[in-house]
Parts: sequence; structure tokens; C-alpha cells
Amino acid sequence: MLRELADVLRTDLGRAEPEIIAQLKRVIRVAKIVNPKLTLNVVKADPDDDRIFECAVAGNADVLVSGDHHLTRLKSFQGIGIMRPVDFLRALGTAP
Repeated sequence: MLRELADVLRTDLGRAEPEIIAQLKRVIRVAKIVNPKLTLNVVKADPDDDRIFECAVAGNADVLVSGDHHLTRLKSFQGIGIMRPVDFLRALGTAP
């Protein structure tokens, strides 16, 4: 997931390597790093997204925050809420 995050920051958002490294360090400081033992088959349209659910379940996540429409379309999975980033920020009271 960390590699995928770096790829998204680099490819989709055009971030420079120093910024990518800084963002990854921030995530590592606050994240619970898990190695999922289960294999899920939830997202037929994009099976790579199943890794996200595997991590969320293994980490006992309360909410999954993503802009990926394959994920947000589901609204929840095994009691884990799925929210778009803007909705998450609104729930925290920090949205613009």
C-alpha cells in the first residue's frame, strides 16, 4: 500500500520525490502497519482494490478513506465505513 501511495503521489499528482518521502514518513508515523493474512475477492472490476480491504480488515479499521469509485460505491464493508476524502474532512469539521 505504501508503494501504491508513492506511485499515486508521483504519477497521478505529480509530486516530487522529496515530498513523496515526507508524505510516506507522515503516514508511517500515524499508520498501523499490517500484513493481512486473508485474501478477499470483493471488487470484481478492479481486483487490486481488494488489497485495500484486506488491510482495512486486518487493521480493524473504523473507516476507509478513498477517492476510488470502486470502493466508495460500496459505502461500507464488514462494518468498515467507506468515505470520500471530502466527506471525511467534513465529518472532522475541517472541510473547506
